[in-house]
Amino acid sequence: MRKGLYFYQRKTIFNPRCMENSHHSNSVMRTLAKEYETMVTQGDATILTEDAYHQLITYYESELLFERALDIADKAMEVYSFTPEFFIRKADILLSLKLGDEALDQLIKAEGIAPSEIHISLVKAKTLAFLNRQEEAKQILGDLKSYNDAEVLADVFIVEGYIHQLNKDYESMLESLVIALKKCPTKSYALESLWIATEVCRKFKECAELMTFVINNDPYNYQAWYYLGHCYSFMCEYEMAVDAYEYSFIINEKFESAYKDCADLCSELKKYSKAIKFYKEAIDTFGPDAEYYFDIAFCLYQTKKYKDAKRYFIKSLKLDPYNDEGFYYFGLCLAHEKRWNSAINALMRAIDLDEMREEYYASLADIYLKLGDKAKTEQYFQMAIECGPEQSQIWLAYARFLVSENRLKEAMKILKEADDFSVGADLLYGMAACLYLKGKNKKALDMMAEALLEDFNSYKIMFDFVPTLQKDPEVKSMIAYYRSELNLL
Repeated sequence: MRKGLYFYQRKTIFNPRCMENSHHSNSVMRTLAKEYETMVTQGDATILTEDAYHQLITYYESELLFERALDIADKAMEVYSFTPEFFIRKADILLSLKLGDEALDQLIKAEGIAPSEIHISLVKAKTLAFLNRQEEAKQILGDLKSYNDAEVLADVFIVEGYIHQLNKDYESMLESLVIALKKCPTKSYALESLWIATEVCRKFKECAELMTFVINNDPYNYQAWYYLGHCYSFMCEYEMAVDAYEYSFIINEKFESAYKDCADLCSELKKYSKAIKFYKEAIDTFGPDAEYYFDIAFCLYQTKKYKDAKRYFIKSLKLDPYNDEGFYYFGLCLAHEKRWNSAINALMRAIDLDEMREEYYASLADIYLKLGDKAKTEQYFQMAIECGPEQSQIWLAYARFLVSENRLKEAMKILKEADDFSVGADLLYGMAACLYLKGKNKKALDMMAEALLEDFNSYKIMFDFVPTLQKDPEVKSMIAYYRSELNLL
């Protein structure tokens, strides 16, 4: 949810088959799943190939439909009862469901079929660790470290990272995953876990360097580009982050998270045209979506294209009629067109959906002020303050209204009361202006000096209260003095 703009302005489970090349096969797996569901509904007992069963399991796992994946694994095991991989897959699913003992039973069965299968040992180590039998798990991994095979060793360190994650030892988790990816940069399924550890440890620069290493070895790794974008974003290298996100969804046009994060970052950077472009590309790729329509409308609103913004807010609200922010911003668009009654109706719809958003009441107060309804203006300012007493700009707006009504004493009382709930130089500027109006110039200048030191650039707030202060010699002199003292020339 967006904040404050009011009218004033799985756990990762080791699975070597699950993630690799997923961007090439997602649509294939989705089609296969649909065909399979149709077969089941029609009572068709067709036996699928091993690969087809694996694809179905992977699809349902990716959709977090673990019970459905478990059902597919059971069907595959009935047909291919001497294929250890399906026992491994079932164990992995059971582990995802936190059924460790059941998972271990499946792995013991798999060992009976293929006692030297490395993947069984890897998943067994994970399962034992999950069951708090970590010494046994570490013994298995220790034995596997004797293999002179980069891919096997990478998998070993990935499982080691999982064990560290169970223990909430994120520094060690990160170290293990870094080793894994340096040994085998194509182990994309380790990247999500790596990012979890990176966020906790705040090692974004180191992660960016590792993602660059992975990309240099695997240039079309869309996930590495995606997490590189995350790193750059946290490092405040925003343009580089946008580029990295864009590379991610150019490589994999079905990777929705990259579109979303790229567009959102552009919006945050106020690059609204670029953000709109990416949101529209997401809609073209994934279909109509209430959130994307809202995001486009928000960008258009920020660029004062209120007519176009309205159109997209309506599209969004048709898909999600319970979005209070949609009604709020739609109301603001109407207010900009001076369609006051329609704007009020939209804002009331927003309040019906969320009655605790102070900016909704503040915007209503502003509209009623423009309509000359002073009683409702005051009513909604008071309701706004009750909802968001920490929002200094609402107290300030209320005080400014009272000053305009020649209710100076009440305005000063409101600003004093605001001090108990909110802080900010804006309140000091407001009080300084009130003191000038009351003829207490010395106190006004002292308070103004305090405000200038705290936030010089907000001094024009005083002029909103008392426009004539712009020409006051003492005020002008003090502003010039602090501009010089603070090196703001």
